[in-house]
Amino acid sequence: MIVVDSSIKLDNFRRHTENYELGAVDIETTIANPFAGETKLVSVACSFGDVVGQTFVFKDDEWLASAKPNLESQQWVMHNGLFDRLMMLLWGYDLPLAHDTMAMQYLLDPDEPKSLEKISEKFLGLSSYKNIDYHNILDHPWEEVAEMNAEDTRRTLACFRPLADLINADPELSRVYQWIILPAINELIEVTVAGVPVDEPRLTELTELYAGVIDSLLWEILNSTPKPDPAVYKKGWPKRNKTTEETFNPASTKQVAHVLFDLWKLPVLEKTATGNPSTGADTLIQLETFYTEGFEQEWLGKLREFRKAKKVNDSYLKSWPKFIANGRMNPRYKLLHVVTGRLSSSEPNIQNVPRNKEFRRIFGGVEGYTWMKADYSQAELRIASWLAQEPTMLQAYQENKDLHALTAELVLKDSTPGARQVAKSLNFGLLYGAGANTLRRIARLQYGVFLSEDEAHQHRETFFDTYPALAGWHERSKNELILSGVVRSPLGRVRYLPNAKIPWKVEEMRGKKMHAILEGINMPVQSMASDVLLYSMNKIGPQVRALGASIIAEVHDELDLLVPDDRVDEVAVIVKREMEDTSWLERFGINLDVPMLSDIEVGTHWGSLTDWKQNGNG
Repeated sequence: MIVVDSSIKLDNFRRHTENYELGAVDIETTIANPFAGETKLVSVACSFGDVVGQTFVFKDDEWLASAKPNLESQQWVMHNGLFDRLMMLLWGYDLPLAHDTMAMQYLLDPDEPKSLEKISEKFLGLSSYKNIDYHNILDHPWEEVAEMNAEDTRRTLACFRPLADLINADPELSRVYQWIILPAINELIEVTVAGVPVDEPRLTELTELYAGVIDSLLWEILNSTPKPDPAVYKKGWPKRNKTTEETFNPASTKQVAHVLFDLWKLPVLEKTATGNPSTGADTLIQLETFYTEGFEQEWLGKLREFRKAKKVNDSYLKSWPKFIANGRMNPRYKLLHVVTGRLSSSEPNIQNVPRNKEFRRIFGGVEGYTWMKADYSQAELRIASWLAQEPTMLQAYQENKDLHALTAELVLKDSTPGARQVAKSLNFGLLYGAGANTLRRIARLQYGVFLSEDEAHQHRETFFDTYPALAGWHERSKNELILSGVVRSPLGRVRYLPNAKIPWKVEEMRGKKMHAILEGINMPVQSMASDVLLYSMNKIGPQVRALGASIIAEVHDELDLLVPDDRVDEVAVIVKREMEDTSWLERFGINLDVPMLSDIEVGTHWGSLTDWKQNGNG
């Protein structure tokens, strides 16, 4: 029920905030970039009591401003506080987040839907109720939006108790929720607000450079592509539109396949889901490396370069400007999205920025400030060696040896720099027990290492002979998954993988079974690596903000900070200390007997960093 008289509503609202320790809050907004001031606050709803308790809905007006002291003193339950609390903070309202029902549902079962409609159907037996077009929310009568907003808060408050009871019944999940997830929501809001500084002249320069590269590669490809078979393309290559001449289109998988498999008679190495010959990146690399030479090999190389440049240009350079506001991009982090517990981001995806320096030099360049990158060294390998209790790996880490160099020495019997790169592909490629074919693919695509079938099989066998406890851990994990269909991370996160229990004799389901087993082996490692970084972020954020610094990004196993030039040493000491201190894991009953080391680099831009110790500051 919407109260029309705002003065009565405000007095009543104030009494409820005084009488109830906990309330639920939810907001409705337009869809736009809030950091550019484009988003409009449509309504704010607050509920107290239970599903039939009192609900208040405010417009963005003077009455909402008058309610600010009570809004900021009340403890709130939210459904997706990463959005609601962030948006309200941008409008000048700092609402305390006490609990998050989306986070609770995510921890209980990360594979299940987390929308408020779905969980209220599951826990309350309530049907769907949202009939608002969010992209055109201002076209709906405000009263209609307000009623839906009110129902959001009523359901959030009603779902809180059953979800909290389930979380509290699982002490391990309860610890993850209270000590890691809830603090991380608040900290990631700070990271989002801080934003990533962009050197816009450098962005313009690189955009122009890539436009030239794409045009040049396209010209070279068009002038070196053979004519099509008249039996297939009777009039030559199809026209792209009515105004262009007939010309080969390197973006057409059908035309590329025609050149490779019809004209050049190259072998079909893989097929797509629709049964057509694959022309994907993996296939092109294999054809270029093992099945072609001379002109054909050169053509394939140019095609791969063109595709890569076009993808980078379209995915990053052309899309980034729309996310820039006041010289910064503010990625939206997704803490409750990836089933393994890893963090992802969007608008833009800061974690997908290419690693090469020409792209990362676009970010930074703030006068008076230093970019600081703090990166965990081989986090997943360290955690896997601890889980497996692999003695050779553990000893290497405890003695601060280079594991990639050690693998090159022990597995490849070669200590050259090139061998180290091959060993790196083995360490990360075989970490979760990949087969020889998967190892070849990982080595090619991620490390630029080309292994023959025999080499992949031989290296895999020697690797697990060298590190036998790793294979033993894979086998134990697989057997436990087959029996239970459930896996836990060392800190207590849970995943349900029922496909792991499918009998081997059901041949058509073997692929799903193997996929579930691989995910089950992967999850404890990735999840723990993520939680260790999140906990470090939670500790570091408040300390560095007190010194005028800020965490501006979280990218895989690294934290990126913007630090006043005269505070670099002070902040670096804090960051390194907190990231390497794992004594807090004892609260989870864990004694981590492998060091978690962090490498600190500093510079003006993300793409021009040098080791902090090398600068004489360590």
